[in-house]
Amino acid sequence: MRSSAEAAHALLSAVQWLQKQGKTLDTMVILVTTNGEGTALVAHFERAHILVNHLFKADERERNSVKTQNKRNFYVGDPRLKICTYHSFKGWEANNIFVVVSEKHVDHSLLYVALTRTTENLFVLNRNPVYQEYGSRWPRDWDGTDIFDDSTTG
Repeated sequence: MRSSAEAAHALLSAVQWLQKQGKTLDTMVILVTTNGEGTALVAHFERAHILVNHLFKADERERNSVKTQNKRNFYVGDPRLKICTYHSFKGWEANNIFVVVSEKHVDHSLLYVALTRTTENLFVLNRNPVYQEYGSRWPRDWDGTDIFDDSTTG
């Protein structure tokens, strides 16, 4: 099981790998279970100079106003990487979805929503032992390149 820092690094590596494959940030969404996880990932990506559109703010009043505006930007083609919770992404879809499965309890129906939002590529970063066996037989590298191998990122 990966630590939060390792998970953030793995996600950054995967996003950079997809960019090398010709995918743009506007086609990518990272889905997390909690606002805290999302806020930490936003900070990690911003430190790596990757622009992020997200729905996480410090206080509830600010969160509601920013959430409405930024969620509209999810639809109109904002060029930034998007990060939000599973719940906030209900009813939406994207070409490339990264699902972060928390090490804490996950609502199975919300996880199902997250897993079914992609139209092209699905990446699952599982940190929950309940789902350890799920996907264990899937290949890690569809084209011969392990996207989580640090030597493949620049």
